[in-house]
Amino acid sequence: MSADTHVIAPVTHRRPARPPLGIRHLTLLLVMTHAPLLLVWSTVSGSYQIGGVVATPLVFLIAGLLMLLVALGYGGMARRIQHRGGVYAFIAHGLGRTPALTASAVLIASYVSVTAVVLIYSGQSFAQLGVLLLGWEPPLVTGAIAGAALAAGLAALPLRILLRVLSGLAVVQLAAIGWLDVTALRQPAGGGVTTASLDPGWLLTGSFGLALCLSMTSYIGSETGGTYSRDVARPERTVPIATLLGYGLTTVVLVFSGWALSSATGAEQAVLLAQLSAADTKGLSDTTSFVLAVVNGLVAPEHREVTAELLLGALFLGIVSSMAALHSGLSRQLSALGAEGVLPRGFAARGSSTPTLPARATGLTLSTVAALVAILTDDRGVGLALAVTGGLGVLAVLCLASLAAAAWFLRRDDVESGFFGWEGQVAAATVGAIVTACVFVFGCFRLPEVLGAFGDGVPGWFPLAYLGAALGAGLVWVAIVRTARPDGWLDVGRRDIR
Repeated sequence: MSADTHVIAPVTHRRPARPPLGIRHLTLLLVMTHAPLLLVWSTVSGSYQIGGVVATPLVFLIAGLLMLLVALGYGGMARRIQHRGGVYAFIAHGLGRTPALTASAVLIASYVSVTAVVLIYSGQSFAQLGVLLLGWEPPLVTGAIAGAALAAGLAALPLRILLRVLSGLAVVQLAAIGWLDVTALRQPAGGGVTTASLDPGWLLTGSFGLALCLSMTSYIGSETGGTYSRDVARPERTVPIATLLGYGLTTVVLVFSGWALSSATGAEQAVLLAQLSAADTKGLSDTTSFVLAVVNGLVAPEHREVTAELLLGALFLGIVSSMAALHSGLSRQLSALGAEGVLPRGFAARGSSTPTLPARATGLTLSTVAALVAILTDDRGVGLALAVTGGLGVLAVLCLASLAAAAWFLRRDDVESGFFGWEGQVAAATVGAIVTACVFVFGCFRLPEVLGAFGDGVPGWFPLAYLGAALGAGLVWVAIVRTARPDGWLDVGRRDIR
């Protein structure tokens, strides 16, 4: 067996006496990494605009089912490897530390990219609220910095308090989504609710591949459950169930809301309206929303301004909650890497699972800088490129994690057979790896082609260059760690395996 098939000793810090998280708590954290209203505002609009598929809600359903397959393999390892390193730990046990560290570099870079996009949305919603409430448009930079500061403050709270705050924000999100969907279904185009957007025949319109890519990349965050394994009472049960619920609930929101909005506009008109809402918006500051365009057709003219204010307020709160949840997951990932000795010890939490200040500051600082650079370009294509790149990066890492799960189960002398034993885990992980690999390759070659239609400042090679740079940085990281700790690289950790 080669050196790279081994992992170093797991985190040795004592587990808290009363782990605060149960299944519902962890599910809340995973779902709020992409707050429901933000998910509809960005993913539904983007999928209709770029994919152009009339049956986009059906695409969401297909994407959700495929991501659930990925989650099955991921959850199988989570039941047996209780380690705060999350994806890093799973890949390290399945394929070795060299792939694990390079994948971690790509994952961190992807989270930075995605978080920067959320900050851009923060700036946009803050500016639009300023216009509606004050008659003055604050600079996008102000809204982005405000969102980052609020998210940092939330993420610094003790986990139990953070969960209470996220619960309240989740209620606001559900209220906004519930009102939007019910209103849309009560006023369907043509006078009757239609299921045309769920008809497989409409998958042949537009580009199914582009729509599927955008749909699958919208699930970012639900894979962070493994980073909380030291914060839950029964990680072998809580992490896999919460991960499946996270993917499942996200799918429900996308499918139901996408269907409701398409019913309000008419299935074929939804694509046209979404594309028209983006046709004349090259800059970040003048971006309009497909959701607001639909709402304007549902409410009386005298109520449109108040409705927009309420929706934008709920959107801003959702953005802050997404930022806090993403920030919490990323900082725990960095903290676990510090405890493994592959990052400076200042990143490692001592005596608890709470991330240290360097772990909390690093990801948020990089994301804020990336968001400010994108805002200063005032090019909508830059924001789309960051979103696409981050999504593709996470898909690549999930592909590697699925391969690691399949390899790990094949090597084990597991007595559990059948679909819910090692055979089912291998099958789910293998299919997940194939699907994510195909979508990643397709997205790398097709998505950059369409970005030029939404902006002038982003070359088509940007996503591959960004992810390639992250991969190169990961390989340099591997070389540095191997040189600094040649003996530690060969250590074998088994205490985190159940």
